[in-house]
Amino acid sequence: MAARQQGEAFCLSGNPGLSVGVSGSERLGSPAAPEPGAMAAAGHLVERPCGVLFADRRNDVLSQIAEGFARDLLPDNCRVSSAGVAPHLLSPWAIRVMVESGIGITGHFSKSLLSIDADDIDHLVVLEPDLDFPSAYRKASRVDWAIYTPIDTTLPERAMLGAFRLMRDVVRDRVRGFCSAIAKNNQE
Repeated sequence: MAARQQGEAFCLSGNPGLSVGVSGSERLGSPAAPEPGAMAAAGHLVERPCGVLFADRRNDVLSQIAEGFARDLLPDNCRVSSAGVAPHLLSPWAIRVMVESGIGITGHFSKSLLSIDADDIDHLVVLEPDLDFPSAYRKASRVDWAIYTPIDTTLPERAMLGAFRLMRDVVRDRVRGFCSAIAKNNQE
């Protein structure tokens, strides 16, 4: 493989419809997740730039959590990003439940869709229902997960934490499935 600069990305699949990308993460240790680069060790990398964008309304919870898990599961020579239609401050609840999972997202910040070059995105994963995106993103394959974020701020801390843990686990399972589908495709 040719030498590359830090941050350069490559596809995991020869099939552009099933490729995925990611750029590395702040890993605190998660025994249930494969080691970073485990998919790369299987020899499935192809030198072709690609990218995945996890998107939602505010880029403060769901897409940030998905980005953290994807960065943890995929090798460092791939990239992933997250963005929102109307960015908002990163949720302290999201940070807290991700630390419990062994993945730190404290260095993440909310980004606008306008800050992401649509030409760099091959796969758009939409985490909330009823979101529409600029036509520039139509070239990317789109997956809709329709996950809801706990927003009732009147809940007691214990209930709020429980709701965020449940939502985190749903996102984690979807991201694992997404990454597994890529790996399976590469073995065929």
